[in-house]
Amino acid sequence: KRDTTIAVGEKTLQFSFRADSANVQYKDLLQVDLSKARASAKSAADGLSGDTTAVHPLKGEISAKLLKLTTADSTRIRGRDLAVKASMLPSKLDSLVPVLALNTSAQSIAYRDKENFLSIRGAEIDFGGTLRKATRPPKDSLTRMRRGAPLRPSRSTDLLGDEGNIDMKVDESISKLLNEWEANCSIKATGGRIITPYLPLRNTLGQVDMTINTNEVKFNNTQLNLGNTDLNLTGRVWGIRRALTRNGKLRADLLISSNTLDVNQLLVGMEGASAYMKSDEQIKEAIAGVENEEEIAEIVAQTIDTTEVASPLLLIPGNIDVKIGLFVGQGEFSNITLNGISGDLHARDRVLRIHDLKALTEAGNMSLTALYSTKSKEDISTGFDLELSHVQVEKLIEVVPSVDTLVPMLKSFEGVLDCSVAATAKVDTNMNIQLPSLNGAVRIEGDDLVLLDGETFSKIAKLLRFKDRENNKIDHISIEMLINDSKVEMFPFVLQMDRIMAAASGIHNLDMSFQYHLSVIKSPIPIKLGLNVSGTFDDMKFRLGKPQYKSADVPSYTHIIDESIINLRQSMEEIFEKGKVDLSQIRVVRRNKEIESALEIKETEELSDEEKRALESEGIAIPTSEAL
Repeated sequence: KRDTTIAVGEKTLQFSFRADSANVQYKDLLQVDLSKARASAKSAADGLSGDTTAVHPLKGEISAKLLKLTTADSTRIRGRDLAVKASMLPSKLDSLVPVLALNTSAQSIAYRDKENFLSIRGAEIDFGGTLRKATRPPKDSLTRMRRGAPLRPSRSTDLLGDEGNIDMKVDESISKLLNEWEANCSIKATGGRIITPYLPLRNTLGQVDMTINTNEVKFNNTQLNLGNTDLNLTGRVWGIRRALTRNGKLRADLLISSNTLDVNQLLVGMEGASAYMKSDEQIKEAIAGVENEEEIAEIVAQTIDTTEVASPLLLIPGNIDVKIGLFVGQGEFSNITLNGISGDLHARDRVLRIHDLKALTEAGNMSLTALYSTKSKEDISTGFDLELSHVQVEKLIEVVPSVDTLVPMLKSFEGVLDCSVAATAKVDTNMNIQLPSLNGAVRIEGDDLVLLDGETFSKIAKLLRFKDRENNKIDHISIEMLINDSKVEMFPFVLQMDRIMAAASGIHNLDMSFQYHLSVIKSPIPIKLGLNVSGTFDDMKFRLGKPQYKSADVPSYTHIIDESIINLRQSMEEIFEKGKVDLSQIRVVRRNKEIESALEIKETEELSDEEKRALESEGIAIPTSEAL
């Protein structure tokens, strides 16, 4: 039969093979088991000449109901309903350079080494490779294969090394392969599974559509499930060759959509990976000795404690530059549940930037723009612009316990309000804000709020002749505050309660002590009063005197808070783009004489004798500086 693919006059070598079952073994390096198999190959006959400088064309096909391949380093590959087409041809640019091509389709393909298992279903794989320079395989690589040593990446005992970088560097033999070959591969599959002690969760693949070369991976709506978390990936990861050969910077630009993002469980998985890296050889040998994938998964789960994360500390590696557009139905982080999450993340040079992250919490709506800098475990800082709208105060404190540390006054209210916080601060290794370092601006607004601490309210209600002394409701409140030097300073604000209208200002220290002034502008009392309250909630002192504010027309300081938010955002953007993040240099609020004057609480001027007699005629006793 004439084969039209063979040039006229060219001599070829061909063979065909068919077997119900077959076992092929090459020394101690390779073993292949076949079932219901067919194979054919053809090559130029001059390949028998012994000339190793030329590339002799070779093409072949293999199909099998079942294929099992085992190498000297215990790597195993298994395929069902497998069809493979392969070729090696000289490059069109250089006839001495080989070009490899491989097309594989299978009902299923599974890969197994001593530590990891990967399987995919409904697979279509196209592979191409070109040798960059014609050299023999590295001696180191051949030696490792003969000794049965696995060709796998080197592993650090910690996720981050001393310099805060992920150790991604592979051993010398794989590094040479990456430097000597240009390879590309496209993979499509309908599903699969990944079992690895380096991420000890139940990891599955959904629809897979990706292309890979020696420097880049591209995802097109590829579905990955990590435990409770499901991810749909579109985008690319590049810089792979430099990252694997020289621990260079790995870059990515991804769009991630998810129905569920369980950050708590992912952190547990990372902790399990770190524990495995530090584990003894007995555990590793136990995993290596198991054949069944379900048993492998069970051993991975049982031998690694993934029930608790040792520390909630999140460190950003220094050798990544990753941009992520995020769209998540529901997310879990710490004890916070977030819904409808959207926003942009950018991790680079040990800093995470969060831009316009929006979500609906159990307490209300949230919007966040922030920087999180991790120079070291001992030097962690953050800057953030947090907007909370239509928030149920008591639920917010329950969901985010640290929020009342930022704004201590929240503990005094119950109801729905809006809250804005723009601040910078240091963070400890438990992800708690170090209060003395907190520096920022806050705005709180709300209607129909309930003032808590009933005993204090009763005393004030009695003193100021409230009509309703049972319900301590505030009709409306709008407060602007500054946080600095371990205290919260409140600009003058107006509040309406019962028949009372008052203007107030004060200082609330982060140790929960305070000093407030209340100027009674409108009340049933015949004279205008000033009331100073100081101490703590457990030990409050009251003093009556003249009011500091004469009317409800107090100056507005909204512009200061707005300018602070804008200033913080711009400063964070500038220092992140410059690549030298030092949040301690940001001045969230630029204080001036206007601000200092507005925040000053003056000593209460004593009432005149006539004013005292007017109060006494109303049956109101004049309290001293002692507690009421």
